[in-house]
Parts: sequence; structure tokens; C-alpha cells
Amino acid sequence: MPAQNGVFRFGSFEADLGASELRRNGIRLKLQSQPFRVLALLLQHPGQILTREELQQDLWPSGTFVDYEQGLATAVNKARDALGDSSANPRFIETVPRCGYRFIAPVTTVLRESPERALPARPPGGRRRIRIYLIAAVAALAGLVLAGWLLHKPYPRHIKSLAVLPLHDLSGDPAEEYFADGMTDELIADLGKLSQIRVISSNSTARYKGTKKAISEIARELGADAIVAGTVLRSGKRVRITARLIDADKEQHLWAQSFEGGLGDVLGLQDDVARAIAGQVGAKLPANVPERPGKADMVDPRAHDLYLQGRYYWRQRTRESEQAGLEYFLQAVAQDPDYARAYAGIADSYLVLGAHGRMPPAEAYPKSREAARMALRIDDNLAEAHTSLGWIKAFVDWDWPGSEREFRRAIDLQPNYPTAHHWYSHYLAAVGLLDDSLAEIRKAHQLDPFEVNIDDWLGTILYDAGRYDEAVAQRQKMIELYPHTEPAQLNEISTILGRQGKLNAAVESQRKSQTLSDDPKFAETLWQAYTNSGYNGYLKKRIEHMVSASARGSEPATSLAQLYANLGEKDEALRWLERAVEQRDVWLYLKADPAYVNIRSDPRFQTLVRRMHLNP
Repeated sequence: MPAQNGVFRFGSFEADLGASELRRNGIRLKLQSQPFRVLALLLQHPGQILTREELQQDLWPSGTFVDYEQGLATAVNKARDALGDSSANPRFIETVPRCGYRFIAPVTTVLRESPERALPARPPGGRRRIRIYLIAAVAALAGLVLAGWLLHKPYPRHIKSLAVLPLHDLSGDPAEEYFADGMTDELIADLGKLSQIRVISSNSTARYKGTKKAISEIARELGADAIVAGTVLRSGKRVRITARLIDADKEQHLWAQSFEGGLGDVLGLQDDVARAIAGQVGAKLPANVPERPGKADMVDPRAHDLYLQGRYYWRQRTRESEQAGLEYFLQAVAQDPDYARAYAGIADSYLVLGAHGRMPPAEAYPKSREAARMALRIDDNLAEAHTSLGWIKAFVDWDWPGSEREFRRAIDLQPNYPTAHHWYSHYLAAVGLLDDSLAEIRKAHQLDPFEVNIDDWLGTILYDAGRYDEAVAQRQKMIELYPHTEPAQLNEISTILGRQGKLNAAVESQRKSQTLSDDPKFAETLWQAYTNSGYNGYLKKRIEHMVSASARGSEPATSLAQLYANLGEKDEALRWLERAVEQRDVWLYLKADPAYVNIRSDPRFQTLVRRMHLNP
């Protein structure tokens, strides 16, 4: 047992047993005697279950008249309150049903020095570094002890799906947030290579960062059987990760372990964590993944840091953040020209900047293609780079067989990578395989249930497949989940209702969309056109507005082709489709969009299909 006058550190807290003080970031917290004694007992046995009887015997010796059960529960609750902890989603003190309590966070111990052995004064930075290294060493030992206690348990064979919650940053520095988030992303990416279980995307688990929700509720919303929670601490050139596996239904801790390594071998450290978790759920990384990253995977710590910052911004999906992400990726390859993942990040960045209209496609797509190829020349096992190259080959090069090979390779490498399934669904729709496209986007949705672009494409494919009621329901669900997208969703609903012949409802949905888009005057113009000239008058007014609002030569050719096709003006529809093909519009789906159903037999349409290298 640790010395009674030791100092126990966990997270931003420290408990000084000799002084009976609990401090957070050096500031003393108020905690009464009995709750502090409960906390001290648990800290002296980290990871171990202390029964209620054991705690009661220590706190209330025989002859003391007290309601033991109520007194113990009160003391534990007060200790939790001081730590800002929760019984429903514990970070420190876990209740073990019908048994007792357990301290679940990593704990480090610093023994007091006697006065006669005090060291000479050192600069504050030096003392801090020594203290950090001592903490890290003791933490690693504590982690091994905790792991040895837990690892004897057989893995839970019922786990078929897993969610990794954002790793909690123990530094206490908000500037380190990107590092913890990045390490979470990369851990999920490593686990995503498992084919035996479904691993939820970091995009969906990120919404639970700092949440107070119970583990069971989080798991239910994500569709996960088990949750991985943990912490990360970067100190100097060392990184320590702790991970805990929690059964979602029972909220029972099944396993915990600490891992530590140098920043230069951070990929190897992440690999160790992923393999340990995989072993606990009875899964195994595929044969094409080496047992341990080799020299090619050793990364310059500064380049890796820049890469993590790039991913942090890239996934926020705003104009500014996508550009910022690209800049960090470019800095990463400047720091380490052999860093394959950074090149994959560059490929992703240029691709989305071009697709979202934030960079001229003629500039963005060639750069995306070259960056993806560079990444794969360095490391052919990067699913992200194969995915980006698959999209470019399909929608820029019209190399459909080559695109399919890239997507299949990406999914083989990382079955749980939602973007691969998402973009492969785009490919399948483009070549006219709508049932297969729907199956792929549903897989993506299972892996990333709260990703707006996946939800949006699911609505599109339901519409393309003629499942109109389901498509409307999906769009309405999106309005509930992502209220900021309501104008866009109402626009899509209007198109679906028009296809169903529900014309009044279609025009009203478009009218509301325009109103929410801060264009109420045009909304009333549309309604008036419909009232005076029917649905065709309404469509003509939309075309007129679309053309007048665009600079000459920059009109949205695909959107105008759809409106003219719905209007029944075949020649105009084909004229705008030809322009869209000339522009290589990446949103042109000739074989999928229901708008073209009445012109697909036209020889001119078939010529356009052949120009895109699609089978007629």
C-alpha cells in the first residue's frame, strides 16, 4: 500500500493524504473528513473494487453508531461532487452494483521528501520536467498493475459495434485540444481496419465531447455495444494514453490499460492501443496490417503535430476551416516530405474545396489527384488516399473501372471508414446501380450516424431510387437534426413533391425555402407565378431567376437542365446538359436523376452518356 503521507495525482487533481487536502491545479478544495477518507482509500487501491463492508469497517470502527449504508453513500457523493464526477458517467469513482466502489482514472503517486534529503533549488521548468517524468513512470506501472488485474477476464463476445469517445486531455491547456482530438481520430482510424466489428466514426462520437449523458444513452444513440473512453497526456517528448472498455448495457468496466511512448513513435503507440482494444473484443487486425509500424511509419513529431491540427480544422467543414486544414497539411509535408498521411490530408482538402465551390475545380482537382498519388507512392495502405483517388477517377477523369478499384481497395483496407462507403455510393449512383448505392450509403450511415453530408446523400439516393415518401421523411429528419440546413432541405422536398405530382405542396415548400433564405420577395413571386400560370409558370420563373442571378457563362448548368427537363422542354434540357458535360460538373448524375427519365431515350442524351465513358 502507498505511504500514508503520499500525494496522489489524477487528472488536474491531487490528494495530499498527509495534509488531508484535495487540490485542483494547486488550489485547495473544500472536502469534509469522511468523504476525503473514502477518496483516500480508493486512491490507495486504483482499479480495485473496495466492498462496502471494507469501506465501512475503515470509516466506522465497531462501536460507532451510524447508518452505514446511508453514511457511505453520502460520503461517496460528496467526494464525487468535489471532483465534478457523475455516477452515471464516471471519470473517477465508479459504482460497482451490489458490491462497492472502484477508482477508475489513472493515478500517480509522489512520495514526500524528508527535509534532510531535500534537493538543491532548481529552475521551475526543470522541477516540472522531473515531476512529469516521475508521474509518467509511476502511471505506466500503475497501468500495468491495473491491466494485470483486469486482463484475466475473457472478452465479451457479444460486442459487434464499438464507439470511441473523445479522449480527455489531461494537460488542462485548451491549446492542446486539437492533439487529444487528433489522437482520438487516429485511434478510431486504426480500429476502423477491423472487419469483425463496426466502429463508429469520430465525426459522430465528437458530439459527446464533455457530455454528461450516461454511457448507456450514448451507446443507444450511436448503435454501439461497447464504449471506449480514455485520456491522453503529452509531456515533453512523451505521450501517455489510457483506455477503458465499458459494456454499454451494464455500464460495466471490462478492461483498462495505460500506454506510453515517444512522440517519434506515436503511430506505434496508437497501434499498440488499437491492438489491445481489438483483442479485448475478440477481433484481429487484417493480415495486410503489420504487427507493428515499421521505419516508414516513424514520423517527425513536429510534422505529426501539424497533421493533427490539419485534421482538427478539416473536419469542421467551413470555408475557413477547410482552408486552414490545407495550410497545416502543407506545412506538415514541408516538415517531413515522406509523411504519407499528410499528403492524404492535402488530397482530401483540395477535393472538398473544389467540390464545395471554394476553389476553382480546374485548380483543385489536379492537386488533389497528385497529392493522393504521392501518398500512395509512400504508403499504399492508406484508405483515405485510395478513397480520394477513387472520387477523382470517377467524377473528374471518368475512369469508372479505375475508380471502383480504388474504392474497393479502400474498403478492404479500412472497412469502417465511412467516407469510403459514402463516396463509393456516389460512384454506384453515377453508373446507375441505385440499389447498390443505397446499400453503401446505409453502411456509411451506420458508421457515422450524425454526419450531415451522409444524411443528405441518403435523402438523394432514396429520391433517385423512386422511394419518394422515404426521401421526404429523411429530409424532414435532417431538419430536426441539423436546423441550419432547413432551407436546403425544403428545396429538396419541393423537388420530390413535384415529382409525386403534389404541386401545391411542392410550391409551398419552395416558397418557405426562399423565405428562410432571406429572399421573401422572390418567394411571393414564385407563388404568384404558380397562381397565375400553374406549375409550368412556376418552373419558368425559377429558371428566369437562376439565369439572371448568375454571371454569364457561370450559370448552374445541371440545375437548369433539371428544371427544363421537369418543364418538358427537351431541347433546352439537353443543351444545358451538354454544357454540364463540357464543364465536367461533378454533380451530374445522368443515369440516376429522375429528372431525366423522359429524355434518356433521346440519341443526344445517349451521346452524352458515352462521352462520360458510361455504358448506355
